[in-house]
Amino acid sequence: MPRLKSVNGMQIALLMLNGPHSGFVAPISDGFQKHSCHVRCLGPTDRWNFDDCEYLLMYGPMHSIGWAISRLRKTGNVPPIVFWATEQLPNPSQSFRKTRLAAQGRFIIENCANELPARIRQLKQLQRFTGRAGRYRVIGELLAIQRLFTLRLVCVFSETNRRTLSNLGLPVVQIPMGYHSSFGVDLNLDRDIDVVFLGSTIDSRRHKLMGDLETELKSRRIRLVIKDGSKERGSIHGDDRTHLLNRSKIMLNIMRQPWDDLVFRELLAAPNRAMVISESLTPTALGPFLPNIHFAMAYPEELPDTITHYLKHEDERRIITDNAHEEVTQKLTMERMAGLILDRLKLSDN
Repeated sequence: MPRLKSVNGMQIALLMLNGPHSGFVAPISDGFQKHSCHVRCLGPTDRWNFDDCEYLLMYGPMHSIGWAISRLRKTGNVPPIVFWATEQLPNPSQSFRKTRLAAQGRFIIENCANELPARIRQLKQLQRFTGRAGRYRVIGELLAIQRLFTLRLVCVFSETNRRTLSNLGLPVVQIPMGYHSSFGVDLNLDRDIDVVFLGSTIDSRRHKLMGDLETELKSRRIRLVIKDGSKERGSIHGDDRTHLLNRSKIMLNIMRQPWDDLVFRELLAAPNRAMVISESLTPTALGPFLPNIHFAMAYPEELPDTITHYLKHEDERRIITDNAHEEVTQKLTMERMAGLILDRLKLSDN
C-alpha cells in the first residue's frame, strides 16, 4: 500500500518508548511540528498503525527496546525509520569486528531473556545480568533495526559516534538534539551554589573522580551540590532542575568513559546560564561546542584549580556563559536540528 504524502508537511510517527512523560517527547514533537510536520505520538499501550506515516521516528534508547522491535515486526507496514541516538557508545579504538560481534551477541541475550516467563524476567539476578553492556545493546538494537526494517537515518551527537556507526555500516549523520524551552531559561536568580553535578555516580570511573573532586572542593570551602538519583541525594527534573541550575555558577561534566561527549549537559546548562566545566574531551567528542568559547575543560587533577579560577573571575565566566547561551538558544534549537534531519531525508528521497 503506497504511503500518503501530506499536503503541508511530512506525516511522522514518534514512538514514545519511555512513555508520554519522557522529557524528550514534547521537545522533539515541537521541533518537527514547526516545520509543518504532522507528528503522531504513540506510546507502549497505544495501537501502532503506520498506514499514513512517511517516517517512523525513534530516539534513545535509554533502556532496552527489544520488545519494541518485536512488536514492530508483528505490526507490519513499518515506514522508513529515523533514529535519534542519544546514548554513548563503546570504546571507538577497539576493532569494529569485535564491536559488531559483541553488539549482536548482546542483542541475542536480551531477546532470549524477553522470551522467559514474567516471573523469571523479574528476578533481580537476571535483571542485573541483562542490565550490563548497555553500550553494546544500543548498537545491537540499531543493527537489528537495519536488518529487519528500512533504517533511513541515524543521528548522533558527536563525530566519535558518527565514525563508529559509519564503520559498522549504519546510515549515520552528526545531528545532535537541540534546545527546547523545557530545558530551562534564565530566571535571573542569585547564584548561591558554586558547583552542581547531575547524573549517576554508580559506575566506577565517575564514582572515583567525583569522590576525589568532592573531597578537594570541600577542603576549599566550595559548595558542591550533587543530584545522582541516590536516596541520599535524590534526582531532579523539569522546573526544579531549571531552578537549581539558575542558582548554580558552574555545572560539572565528568564522563563515564573518556571518549564520551558533553552535549546533553551543555544543552541543560547554557539556557540557564550555568557555566560548564568539563574534564578534557577528545577532539571528536566536542559536538558543536568549542573549549574556552562555550565551556572550559581541564584534566581531572586540574579541575579544582580551574573551578576555583572561574569562581573568582566572574567576568571570564560570564563571557563563556553568554557565548554558550547564544549558541544553544539561537543556533542549536530543536527546531533547527529537526530541519537538518528533514533536509537529509529530502536529499535521500531524491
